[in-house]
Amino acid sequence: MKATFMVSLILFVASSTHASAYIDPVSASIVLQAVVGGFAAFLVAVRRVRERIFGMIFRRKPSETGTEGNE
Repeated sequence: MKATFMVSLILFVASSTHASAYIDPVSASIVLQAVVGGFAAFLVAVRRVRERIFGMIFRRKPSETGTEGNE
């Protein structure tokens, strides 16, 4: 079974041809925009999770917020 798989793999790799691929600037720009947008979304998600966790751990009492007694 392993030998059949290895022979098939070797024949598949040996029979592949050279691909003449071209990525135009618009496609590269879209890919770059998707990567940057995904990274920004990841950072926002991490920030929201961090704030939620810290909010549960370090809850402030209503008197510590500074909103009472400022009138």
